[in-house]
Amino acid sequence: MSERLSSLCLIMTMAVMIGYKLYGGPIFLIYIAVITLILFLYLQRHCINRIGRVLLSTAIVSTVLLNWCPDPALTFNTALTRANFFAAFLAALAFIRFAAKHSLMVKRCGKIVISQPPSRRYGIITLSAYTFGNVLNFGVLHLLGQMIEKGNTLESAGGLAHVQEKRRQRMSLALLRGFALLPLASPFSIALTLMLATIPGLKWQYLLAAGTVTAVILFFLGWGEDYVKNPKQAPTSALYSGPPLTWRPAYQFLGMILGIFILAVLLEQLTSATLPVAIMILCPIVSLAWFGWGHYERGLKANLKDIKRDLPLEINGLHSEISIISSACFFGVVLSDLLPRDSLIAFMQSLHLSGATLAISLCVLVTLLSQIGLNPFITATIFASSFTPTETYQLSPELLALALMSGWCLAMNSSPVSISAIIISSVNKTPSRAITHQWNGNYSLMALLVLCVWIGITSQALLLK
Repeated sequence: MSERLSSLCLIMTMAVMIGYKLYGGPIFLIYIAVITLILFLYLQRHCINRIGRVLLSTAIVSTVLLNWCPDPALTFNTALTRANFFAAFLAALAFIRFAAKHSLMVKRCGKIVISQPPSRRYGIITLSAYTFGNVLNFGVLHLLGQMIEKGNTLESAGGLAHVQEKRRQRMSLALLRGFALLPLASPFSIALTLMLATIPGLKWQYLLAAGTVTAVILFFLGWGEDYVKNPKQAPTSALYSGPPLTWRPAYQFLGMILGIFILAVLLEQLTSATLPVAIMILCPIVSLAWFGWGHYERGLKANLKDIKRDLPLEINGLHSEISIISSACFFGVVLSDLLPRDSLIAFMQSLHLSGATLAISLCVLVTLLSQIGLNPFITATIFASSFTPTETYQLSPELLALALMSGWCLAMNSSPVSISAIIISSVNKTPSRAITHQWNGNYSLMALLVLCVWIGITSQALLLK
């Protein structure tokens, strides 16, 4: 009973926040969402991981700091609104993840991915990790990771142990790097949503275009690095020799993702909804329609039974993510309002940091701080809030956002304590430090250099915009 109640509380938070963002309204709606969110966290308190509990405690303690903010009431309401919004956004994505996990189409796509020849396997897995990650989020790491391990048998590697191990390394890196592109190029990513919610004057069209180009650059950098390190082809006995595979499920899945995005853009144009709010509205509708269509032969009664049983499990599984993200939002807003703007500007000037050099520095900082366990969501929240208005620091909103999202991408590639590295580590039984530092270290360093140059080039392009 408590499982259903907690999931209903989070759904209520989502519904209230959609109404508040779509139609506006009195501030008491935010407090209704706060109450349902707190009740959700209370009911799931025993399942929240250590990081989530620490950040929840930090957010609670940070309320004491409100006394030193210029406008405590405004800061408090802004922090609550931000925390509730991201909890609601994650809840909406849980609906679409529920449908995907029960979809035969997704399973068929996974089989296509791992059955590719070595010359195409890296590119296909990287693109698949990014594409599936739009819908499944961290679930794609479990799905593709387990498929990779099950498909990468000694027999499938032609009986050669070194080929099997090399396959594991190459496919794991492709999975990690593809998933790390989400903060840059996914309209469904929490990174894009955070930037749009935090940085005034930011337009998603410019940011998503710049992020997508950046992701394409990193994609080809990774594929090139993979080819240079592994130029030899696998023996014929290690190639896929099963029945012919059709790409139809992959096209269907890609079409569905593009369809959701296009519908969200149309909804944004026709209503007062922003892009993230439009996605929040569409995800539950599309996911339930997708689930019903995929299981229509079982009948309405059986489908409703499955939804009633499994959807609460998917929603409640967000307990730690919501604890981390909502707490980081609250704490980030309070901390950024505490920082004296004049002193911060003077400090940046004394270091001669502004424009592209400041953007590059923030990108590097997000990456470095992730190595000691500071989640990019926390650092990006604080930096995005602190360095606005961006004109004060000779930045454009798009450049600041792109720098933080680039640092986020690098953090996911290089931090051994990132959630993505830990999940892949648990699946392929390899220490996360070996994956991020030994296997992926050269790529991360090259990517950092490339991104620093790219941010500098982009800063000039944005000045001419």
